[in-house]
Amino acid sequence: GAPPSVSVSVRDTASRASLSVFVRKRPLLDEELRRGGFDVVSTCGEEETARASLVAHEPKVTVDLSRAMENHTYKFDGVYGESATNQQVFDSAVRPMVEHLFASRGHGTCFAYGQTGSGKTMTMEGLGSGEGDNSAGFYSLVA
Repeated sequence: GAPPSVSVSVRDTASRASLSVFVRKRPLLDEELRRGGFDVVSTCGEEETARASLVAHEPKVTVDLSRAMENHTYKFDGVYGESATNQQVFDSAVRPMVEHLFASRGHGTCFAYGQTGSGKTMTMEGLGSGEGDNSAGFYSLVA
């Protein structure tokens, strides 16, 4: 017969895994929009909730010089859309690891990776007081 259906939350996955990979998509910058840029990454579903995949859109030029778009789907432990806040990302992606580390007296690393301007500092340090939903970053949320 068919294998049983298993539902695993992002929180459960993050607390059991020895390595978890989460992706946070940032919105296009005003300058990128002015230059005619377009989103090359799409997330699906509610922006505030973690999903497990994203789609990267790769512009192509075909042999007859017409334009085409090739889409590639990538799976991760969690994917967060543009409107996800630092608190939301922290609660589902980092808090399970922190709780596990304190309970087990273990070691762990939260590693932010991305190109310049992709939002690493905003996620880790926050925007500061009075800056709305992203005023606190992961450093202060752990404390």
